[in-house]
Amino acid sequence: MFAGHKLRRSRKTIEDVSYITQAQVAGPLTVVTHTGISIGVAATHRYVVCCETNLSQPTLGLAVVSATIGGVSATILATHDAANGSNALVTWYMAKVPTGATANIVITFNRDTSGVGSQIFVYTVTPSSNSSTIDLFDSLSESITTTGDTTVLSTPSITTVEGGVVLCGALQRNGLAGSFTGGVSTTDYSADILTADWATIGHVLTTGADIDCEVTTTDTGLLTQEFKGVAISLRAI
Repeated sequence: MFAGHKLRRSRKTIEDVSYITQAQVAGPLTVVTHTGISIGVAATHRYVVCCETNLSQPTLGLAVVSATIGGVSATILATHDAANGSNALVTWYMAKVPTGATANIVITFNRDTSGVGSQIFVYTVTPSSNSSTIDLFDSLSESITTTGDTTVLSTPSITTVEGGVVLCGALQRNGLAGSFTGGVSTTDYSADILTADWATIGHVLTTGADIDCEVTTTDTGLLTQEFKGVAISLRAI
């Protein structure tokens, strides 16, 4: 905890956060369906939280328009679109899905995706028994472009509550393995989703102190490296 920082207390807490799986569907497609995706153990107050990472063609501005999880309309929590001149897209979205062990996850984009299609990372977030709702408390995003050998994506501090969780997703074009080195203590997934294009996903349970979300990685040394990172802070209300 930062010195002199006053804790933001929440009377309700997040009881469980579990990284479940990842899946990829090849493109190009405008509507992408991930079929039969594991969404963990059914629970009355289970929320399914997904991170979409995608590599777009330059100047075409790829964005997520909508998403459903098990037929339930999802709320888009935070996004860093592949705007003009950019290749990378990172978007977080969430739906309350109390039943079922698997679900179809359908993402609609504003245009056709690139050949990599759609890559999703799936979490379940469950509040304590006296809580009924998971709410977005804060979000942040950052992008950088570099040709250096080692890059650190250091987002501004994200605000948290005691008993909450921060989830962070980063997509790196023309890079190698990544890991979280800041306030995000658990790296849940880090792998090459396409040749030299790396996704890193992680989370940390929070105490109420602001935290940073740093990802350290090494580029290929051959091409300009592009980074997109999006973090979300969730709470139970």
